[in-house]
Amino acid sequence: MSDIPIDCQEHGPSTKALLCQHLHRDGRQKACGLIEPLVDEEDEELPHAWCSDCQAVLGAENGWTEAAEQSASMTAACLRCLEVVREAQLAFDSEQVFIARDQQDDASIERADAFIQFANKLAEHSSIAESSQSLLIAASRFNAYDALTTADDISADRQALIDEYCEAYRQSFIQNLDDYINHADVYFAEPDQSE
Repeated sequence: MSDIPIDCQEHGPSTKALLCQHLHRDGRQKACGLIEPLVDEEDEELPHAWCSDCQAVLGAENGWTEAAEQSASMTAACLRCLEVVREAQLAFDSEQVFIARDQQDDASIERADAFIQFANKLAEHSSIAESSQSLLIAASRFNAYDALTTADDISADRQALIDEYCEAYRQSFIQNLDDYINHADVYFAEPDQSE
């Protein structure tokens, strides 16, 4: 995590963070939703968060395109400002606050697309439901192996790992489900038959 100092008018000397323009303007006054990627200590990223409207654009654009960046228009704030906005959003509607590792980077999306393409091929010989079930089993098995190889003490950390992975899946599922609901006219549009 980048530790860039900033002199906040409200909180004084602090660490720089970024908020989307909507959270920066309205995040303390009303429910906006909040998506906050976890930033590892070794990462050079600043702590940052964006709102549900920006997330919808991000999903529609399939990543941080120019349009998504313009929608977010990330604005400088201090780390304490981010914490205050997070606390406010939790109070407004905790179910619309998502704190997890950023799943929207280009490399992650490309890998996810490769898995989805393979699942679609499987569905050609079975069904979408059966292919989805197989993908879920495979993901849980692979994630369990990932947890096993990264945890310091798998027995002691078992429940924390279950909570972390299940919450990450929950957040990803909600984001993708809402994206389908909000953009059904795009995803399920009838093909143009005109010449």
